[in-house]
Amino acid sequence: MELTKEQQEVVDAALRGENIYLYGGAGTGKSYTLNKIVNELKDAGKKVVITAPTGVAAINVHGVTINKAFGLGIKPSPNSHIISTQTVIREADVIIVDEISMVRRDRFDYIGNTVNRLNKQLIVVGDFAQLPPIITPKDKEVLSKAYKVSELKTAYAFESVQWERLNFKPYQLTESIRQNNDATLAENLNKIRLGDTNALPYLNTLVSDEDETAITICATNKEADNINNKQLESLDTEEVTINGRVIGTFKENNYPVPTELKLKVGADVVICVNDPKSDKYQNGSRGKIVSFNDRGGVIVELYGDGNHVLIEPYEWEDIEYVYDEITDSIEEITKGSYIQLPLKLGWAVTIHKSQGQTYENVNVSLQRIWESGQAYVALSRATTAKGLHLLNSINASQIIVDNKVINFYKGLSQPIVEHTEEDISALKNKIENCLTEFDTLTEETLHKIVQLVKG
Repeated sequence: MELTKEQQEVVDAALRGENIYLYGGAGTGKSYTLNKIVNELKDAGKKVVITAPTGVAAINVHGVTINKAFGLGIKPSPNSHIISTQTVIREADVIIVDEISMVRRDRFDYIGNTVNRLNKQLIVVGDFAQLPPIITPKDKEVLSKAYKVSELKTAYAFESVQWERLNFKPYQLTESIRQNNDATLAENLNKIRLGDTNALPYLNTLVSDEDETAITICATNKEADNINNKQLESLDTEEVTINGRVIGTFKENNYPVPTELKLKVGADVVICVNDPKSDKYQNGSRGKIVSFNDRGGVIVELYGDGNHVLIEPYEWEDIEYVYDEITDSIEEITKGSYIQLPLKLGWAVTIHKSQGQTYENVNVSLQRIWESGQAYVALSRATTAKGLHLLNSINASQIIVDNKVINFYKGLSQPIVEHTEEDISALKNKIENCLTEFDTLTEETLHKIVQLVKG
């Protein structure tokens, strides 16, 4: 597949060495573009380190977790003072952070401080209008004290003082690849992405009865598990348990699919990888099991085209980066691998686990949502309005979008004002004159004043 004009512009910017923030709505090809960027940078001889906030996300992009790459522990790290730097980060030319929307502010404090000190190129990818960083009550208490607020409500990476210092060039992908055959749906999904409830009259025309052949997106794990288990038990065919296996080391909480996979003929399943041999199915394709073979594989009849495909055990690798002084290169070393059928039961899935997935036929209920971005993530999994079945009408209170996210994106859309050297010098003098009236100012406050006056 050829790159769109927007995607090619981002790749070119990466090759020029720019610090990049790549964003766009769901299904605009961010992951595809990132993969192209990585390949082009490596072909250009650059040493690239790819990171993500969770183990599963890291495995999906063939990278490592942020914690591992930067030597961070699991506890909050609001003090961005760098104690030591991992060798691979020190030797890398380009550092990539995927799923940036789920990277907490304190983590980005550390990342930004490290990158700035070492003068590395940084590329971050993700959409803050989707699911936000997770903050446990204990972490919230610590971070509230560290950032000197009564109660920390949000901790987005863009709230870090390091975000502005990195001088990211924003690149937005606007062309919907997922809904490329349904422009009206894509337009209305873009509206609710940033809280525009003018999309509700259109979306509420999609209210319908539950489609038994569609996957149901749920707010909680309990709800999704109940649906999947109940549907599996209702089948009168023999239950087959397929056990995954590990070679080397591979953390259990990073398993992409269950290690004990209970299946039956007739069971709805979601395929969790792209077809490694051809293009008969993609990550997120659904179907039902027709039969099992004696080599550990299953035959799945795909919904939509009705084709029968053989799904065989798949091997996911858990890698680490090692710097080779002799070749002056960063090598990917496989620590271990996890082998299992790339399948999950496909009657239901949570909103969180559906992020990044594409479904041709989906049931959605927004009755129990509570978090910013959940409504948009759930609705934007569908490829067409025909395949989107709303089980209840939507009201404005269910379109939850954090005002900080809305204002952040409004700021990105403002035209950039170019300043001459004389302008900058005059502005600096104005700032210095203003600061003589204050005895003390924190570094963060000073930086904000500079950005405000310059902008």
